[in-house]
Amino acid sequence: MHAPLHVREDWSETFAGQFDQGWDKVREETLARQKAMGLVPENADLTPRPDEIEAWEALDADAQHLFERHQEVFAGFLAQTDHEIGRLIANVRAMPEAANTLIIPIAGDDGPSARAASPTP
Repeated sequence: MHAPLHVREDWSETFAGQFDQGWDKVREETLARQKAMGLVPENADLTPRPDEIEAWEALDADAQHLFERHQEVFAGFLAQTDHEIGRLIANVRAMPEAANTLIIPIAGDDGPSARAASPTP
């Protein structure tokens, strides 16, 4: 998924305020959760933030607010996508030939928008 993102407000509002700590802190929290869940080794290190992405604290309040909102919309878009895929799978499972049906999700695109990761035009 990448910008531009379009999702109904009820989906994005579910995530209101959940990214206000900024992307540097979110990355740390995500790695900590992954370790706690056993998804990555306990000794895994956070990869360095790319030089072209500014530290959260270096952004002014307007840029921080913009990117907080961007992440809320992104999360809402992902949550709605997950929900709709779940509906699709449930409906396929209800079909008479469900046991003979193979579902292959493909999440292919050209990658995220650099514009979404940088406050500079």
